[in-house]
Amino acid sequence: MSTIGLEDKEHDGAFWKPRWAKMIVTLAERLRTRMDKRRSRSDLAELTRDQLADIGLTPAEARTEVQKSWFWG
Repeated sequence: MSTIGLEDKEHDGAFWKPRWAKMIVTLAERLRTRMDKRRSRSDLAELTRDQLADIGLTPAEARTEVQKSWFWG
């Protein structure tokens, strides 16, 4: 019975596929989360004072949140 060494797995690329697939899925999830935050902040910017009061925010707090970076914040 023969065994396949690590070098054989590296050669055909099968060894790396699950790792790359997981990295791509993770990257896509993080990007989606950031885009969701961007959309939420955009919606927050359109709320009136009364609507902000209904959700317990002041205009200053909303402005601070809206001004955060869409990617890093």
